[in-house]
Order: sequence, then structure tokens, then C-alpha cells
Amino acid sequence: MSEACAADPLVRTEVKSVLSAYESSLGLSDTQLCAQLVDAVQISKLVGPYRLVSKLGEGAMGQVWLAEQTAPVKRQVALTRIKGGMFDSTALVRFQNESQRSR
Repeated sequence: MSEACAADPLVRTEVKSVLSAYESSLGLSDTQLCAQLVDAVQISKLVGPYRLVSKLGEGAMGQVWLAEQTAPVKRQVALTRIKGGMFDSTALVRFQNESQRSR
């Protein structure tokens, strides 16, 4: 859970709360359940004018999500969530280069 929630302390708090309630009621703990809960909490998140729908993939720089853009137009897009700590000029150049190659 620590690794899955490292970039978002609010998600970590929510997942811990749900897991605690789950463990109390059933006496069980499951890593797969934790991963699904992290994804479920993140799916409901809004990022600017985007609502995360489902994770498409994950790599060294972060995660790629199917998202719904709500403004200025409604459409589906791929949104990259860069991992925490990756925000420096080198990472930005690398991200821009990868973005250009995928077009």
C-alpha cells in the first residue's frame, strides 16, 4: 500500500480506512484488494478538467489513465500522471520527447 499510495497521502488515508474496516469485519487482508481500492479511489478523482476513468498502463515516469475531459469540450483523452519527485527539467524534457513520439 505504501508504494501504491506514495504520491498521494489522501488516497493512502482513505485506503487505510477502508482496509481497516474490511479487516475488522472479516479478519482478512489482501494485497490485491488494496491495489483495487487504490485504483477505485483514484478513479473517482478529478484532475483539473479531467475525471480519471481507468488506468491504461504504468511505467518509469508514472501512470497513463483513460480520462474524460469535461471542459472546454467533452471527450476521452489519455492523461499521464507523473510520479512524485519526477518534476525537474530533465524529466520534463524526457516527458515531452516521449509525448512527441507517441503521436
